Amino acid sequence: MPASQSRDANRQTEAGGPMEVLDYADVERIVRLLGEVAGMRASIAERRRAIMQGIAQLVEADVWVWVHSRISPGATAHTVFQMLDGGWTDDVERGRFITAMNDREVGDMGNAVLFHRPHTTRLRQECISEERESQKPVLDRWTELSGLREGVFSVYPLDTAHHSAIGFYRRNGRVAFDERQRRIVHLITSQIDWLHRADTEVPGNNDRLLALTPRQREILIHLLGGASRKEIAARINLSEHTVADYTKVIYRALDVNSRAELSSLFMTGGTGVEPNSD
Repeated sequence: MPASQSRDANRQTEAGGPMEVLDYADVERIVRLLGEVAGMRASIAERRRAIMQGIAQLVEADVWVWVHSRISPGATAHTVFQMLDGGWTDDVERGRFITAMNDREVGDMGNAVLFHRPHTTRLRQECISEERESQKPVLDRWTELSGLREGVFSVYPLDTAHHSAIGFYRRNGRVAFDERQRRIVHLITSQIDWLHRADTEVPGNNDRLLALTPRQREILIHLLGGASRKEIAARINLSEHTVADYTKVIYRALDVNSRAELSSLFMTGGTGVEPNSD
């Protein structure tokens, strides 16, 4: 790991805890997944499904769910317009999940997360804790109804009322998702606006990572690995000048101005998580 990444590992998050980093292997898998989806000639739904299944594999989730929903002013419940999901063993398990999500007690817990802005990604234990006497019964009810226990949830506001909400879940008995897995979810979902917005009739759709060409993604991986411009040029048989031109395009596409900012974006991946207010 480059020295700059080692220093990043010692930074503190806003919540006051240690900042975990994504290692080179994680970043390589993320970029490979995005490259595969970018090369697909398929519908938005199929591309969305491919991204979600790919993230589920990266974070070792059993089940994933994406919904496009709306929250009306003053309401506590959200209205789901679209839903895409996968990983179920059968329709019975999927039905249990839907029943659990529509349960008033469980729903109140989930809806509270949707009001957070900006894009926020949280672990189950940050939303509802087994350690809090008032919350454990709700968590137990969720598990009883759905058969699931652990989750990582990412909520991406589309406008003042609409949200793209993503959940990755593990069945009861498995360990909780960790900080590294949360950062993987947040990093990918923060970079692909069309994942949340496309075909939802909400304006402002654009791609970032998926807009990079295969050659640009290849150079991106080398940049994140700490290779110099000269080393990258030698590895992929290009001139240093051409590598520099590619690097400028990558920086512009990802809205960064330096190698340090690029590394910070991918290796730490801001989570949009606020400290617990309790």
